Amino acid sequence: MPTFLIIPEWLENGTIEVDILSRLNGKGSPDARAFAGVAYRISDGGDRFEAVYLRPLNGWKSNPPSPREHGAVQYFAYPDWKFDRLREEFPDGRFEAGADIGPDEWMTLRIDIDGTRLTVAVNGTEALTLTETKAAPAGGSIGLFVDIGSESFFSNLKVTPN
Repeated sequence: MPTFLIIPEWLENGTIEVDILSRLNGKGSPDARAFAGVAYRISDGGDRFEAVYLRPLNGWKSNPPSPREHGAVQYFAYPDWKFDRLREEFPDGRFEAGADIGPDEWMTLRIDIDGTRLTVAVNGTEALTLTETKAAPAGGSIGLFVDIGSESFFSNLKVTPN
């Protein structure tokens, strides 16, 4: 589970927008992809949340081998629907998508949340749309996270509740 920087915001539905720069830090596994993202609807104990993150090294600008080019943007719902379970049960890749991104560049991530509907845009281009996410809508905190092996920076966070 990633470590969060919790933002003192409460959100059930709305829009989260943030600029992210992420790159490898040389301390992760060979599978590290410079993961950085946003968790939302984080429960008070942190045992439940949904998240969207970017994998810049899977972005089209990094020219990754197939099928990684379809995994630059990822949705998951903790604890029951981690990315590996989503991939196993939904091999069509509906919970991840490609994007025109690469490491060590600023990317704008926009997440629109409405009940179980989710739309994710990267640099102004819609990348992922889900009509049914894997968690029941519930209010919670927002968190920024960086995964192992990554160095990431965040700027211009904007949260707009519905």
